Amino acid sequence: MEKYAPGDVEQRPCFDLVLRDARLLNGQSVDIAIAGDTIVAIGSISGVGTRELVLGGRVVLPGFVEAHTHLDKAMTVAQSRNNSGTLLEAMAVMGQVQRDFTVASVRERARAMALRFVAAGTTTLRTHVDVKPALNLVAVEALLELREELRPLLDMQLVVLTTPLSGHAGAANLALVREALSMGVDAVGGCPIIDGDFETQIDTVFELAELFGVPVDLHIDESDNPADFSLPYLAERTKALGYQGRVVAGHCCSLSAVDEDSAKRAIDAVLDAGISVVTLPSANMYLQGRADCGLVRRGLTRVRALLDAGVPVCCGTDNVQDPFNPFGRGDQLLVANLFAHAAHLGSPREQVAAIDAITTVPAMSLGVQRYGLSAGAVADLVVLDSTEPATIIADVPPRRYVIKRGAVVAETRTETIHPLVTLNQGV
Repeated sequence: MEKYAPGDVEQRPCFDLVLRDARLLNGQSVDIAIAGDTIVAIGSISGVGTRELVLGGRVVLPGFVEAHTHLDKAMTVAQSRNNSGTLLEAMAVMGQVQRDFTVASVRERARAMALRFVAAGTTTLRTHVDVKPALNLVAVEALLELREELRPLLDMQLVVLTTPLSGHAGAANLALVREALSMGVDAVGGCPIIDGDFETQIDTVFELAELFGVPVDLHIDESDNPADFSLPYLAERTKALGYQGRVVAGHCCSLSAVDEDSAKRAIDAVLDAGISVVTLPSANMYLQGRADCGLVRRGLTRVRALLDAGVPVCCGTDNVQDPFNPFGRGDQLLVANLFAHAAHLGSPREQVAAIDAITTVPAMSLGVQRYGLSAGAVADLVVLDSTEPATIIADVPPRRYVIKRGAVVAETRTETIHPLVTLNQGV
């Protein structure tokens, strides 16, 4: 591909950044050349870079894409204890804590967690953000400010979240949702089964989405009760309104609680409607099955059946260190490891699917443009401190470099204490 001789340095093109001796997920060894914010060549690169990183065969992946988290609630666990561990108590406790939120306090906590995501390899992140009369638009204002502040490091998408949207109680919430969307929030969401009248809430969400020209991202059937099953109606309305490819359904836990025939019909409808599903293994395993005795259900949706049917399945972090989930640290690769355990994704092909669930699949589901590891893609990359593609999920290796739009924005070096105990050496 190069037209210059290897020794003819002065005539060779100069790139902004070249990654030397990188390893792709398929095991291929390549160089990656970046100009500005774009990958311009992958292969054997004879041109020189203003900056060059010799990776020594380390694995390079496209930057992680977080499909579902809650930055506005993150890191509140110290002041919002959930003693029962249930979803209902988590909602009640959070409702009380949110009365004391300020724009500054939300922004600072959200920034701290967002930077953890960046350091762990996340280059695009979608966060839900609450609105309600007691909170007003405090969290929305905080995250809109943070979205702009962190733009050099992270692309953030905001989804406005509230319930109910129907009846007298829904009127005030509906006004706040409209205002949040007018302020520049990227998508509209909600929790239909919490509303009680799930059909009305789903219809209202679609009306708002069409009015403001935004996608839909709903918390769907976050319950282990088969009676809480709004997914089929969501699929029906998505197709009827021509919203295929613009709807994301998070959780879908009740899909695992219904009978096999109902589940198959729902999965077929989801596929036909072009809906992407986000499973949230950490929060779902923590919150669901609380009333079970003996063999407690895992709480996840039917991951394998969805994958086998061809439905796009993303793996998200969800809540981090708050009353909904006291655990987590903003590391998507660690969540993918938990996802693979919980969904029995152990074969080499299945482990690749777990990696896809935090990279290519959520990028498609969230409408991320020019994504991937190919010439012409935006240079959003993560370099793992590992030379073994096959053991990425098992090892959860450190992130050596995180690259956002062609710039190195995070770097981790492992200090050598003793050669017998240090697994990851610096280059």
